[in-house]
Amino acid sequence: MANISNTIKYNKFICDFYNQFIKIDNNYSDLVFLCIGTDRMTGDCFGPLVGNKIKNAIINYNIKCTVYGDLESPLIYSNVDKSIKEINERYNNPCIIAIDAALSKESNIGKILVRKGGLKFGGAINKGRKEVGNISIKAIIGKNYKTTHQNMELLQNTSLNFVMNLVDIVSEGIVEIIKKENNYSENSILSYVIR
Repeated sequence: MANISNTIKYNKFICDFYNQFIKIDNNYSDLVFLCIGTDRMTGDCFGPLVGNKIKNAIINYNIKCTVYGDLESPLIYSNVDKSIKEINERYNNPCIIAIDAALSKESNIGKILVRKGGLKFGGAINKGRKEVGNISIKAIIGKNYKTTHQNMELLQNTSLNFVMNLVDIVSEGIVEIIKKENNYSENSILSYVIR
């Protein structure tokens, strides 16, 4: 991590993700990541960039999971239903981890929120809100102005450096947890303090 603030965020994300992941890990047949967003707006490219990094890790570390959504094939509001249908047909009992950028109140900007349950998306651009996933990961990249025009302008003008810092934290944290769980040992469980 580049600085102390990012290291603190990384450690918090690791704990938060691990605490949710360990609860569901053994109950599902397959691990699927839905990385939502588009490469056409800097603020909304968080999901596809995370998808790219997880895909690279799958190759490098032989990680067993599937990724939908990356820079080459973005997963956006209009095509997510097709992907969900394909996942349900392809896998018997998948654990779906949904990842997306989000807008929120100003005090939340820069936070990474990990929750059990689905991720609702489409709200920032006034689309009907869809909910997907067993675990949701949201990176708060800006303030929600509650109007489509202002939110779209914010998404188009978000700093790429800011987004990349969040991408690195989430993708590296996910890969670290999955690597440890795929190579299960007593120490991998004890490495993380459950908070």
